[in-house]
Amino acid sequence: MKKILLLFCICFILVSCGKEYEVYTKAQKKEMYKIALKEEENGNSQKMEEIEKLMEVLEIEAKKGDETARIERTEWHWITLEYDSITDKVKDASADLLNRKW
Repeated sequence: MKKILLLFCICFILVSCGKEYEVYTKAQKKEMYKIALKEEENGNSQKMEEIEKLMEVLEIEAKKGDETARIERTEWHWITLEYDSITDKVKDASADLLNRKW
């Protein structure tokens, strides 16, 4: 009985020590954001909302002092800025060679 109780306590401690958010690699973040942008262009903003919720959770955890959350939030922020600037450049990249605008 003691072994079962001890095993249960150890499992409970391991589960309770987990994070409230998932940690992704930079490549996974870029791919997720790229897919979310394509979905948003098609009218489905569910994935973009999930990313925004994740960023809010990361910001809250970073304010509590979680260093991993701060790093994750910073990486998400830079990825969103990177893709937003790329899409802005692509939208403005209409060269009009006859009127010498490029």
